[in-house]
Amino acid sequence: MGRGKAGEKKRPGARAAAFFRFSFSLPLLLCCWLQAGCGRRDPGAELQAARAAADAKLRSCLPEAEVEAGLRLALGAVTREPEATIVRLVAYTVDEAADFDLPLYLLSRGRWLINEQGRAYLLDAQCREYKLKDRRATPGPRTPERGRVRLRPGEAFEATLVFPRLPDAAREGALVYGRRVIRFSLPAE
Repeated sequence: MGRGKAGEKKRPGARAAAFFRFSFSLPLLLCCWLQAGCGRRDPGAELQAARAAADAKLRSCLPEAEVEAGLRLALGAVTREPEATIVRLVAYTVDEAADFDLPLYLLSRGRWLINEQGRAYLLDAQCREYKLKDRRATPGPRTPERGRVRLRPGEAFEATLVFPRLPDAAREGALVYGRRVIRFSLPAE
């Protein structure tokens, strides 16, 4: 048998045992190093994960959406002003005539209601609700009385809805209009 340092006897297979311990400890060290944050971070992946989390939270607080036949809704624009969030809502039909109901303020109930039942409000990604403050119909020959507009096939009607100002940090949101839900994104300011 060979002799090691200072006259020690070497055991047979000591080299193999040392190599065996090293080969199993290397992956463990590598794993610990990566979990400790020493590896490279991917900011794009982190941003995408944050957006996915915000999207999941917003989806969890949205009401169940229903689609009424004939009438379609779209957002013309969502803009933040110093004191309000302005939503341009477009109602249109394609193949058949339909009625579009604007929110009316009912003094007896102290709130804005659509066809005396539904509400219009905004939700941000934190599930905060912003109630309707005002509405304006686009001036013209189609200014509705009592909030109802009859749309013939292929016609459109635009209304402006005024809500409290969304926070600067809000990037995603949804307009809940009666039983309809329309999602939107806001540009960074």
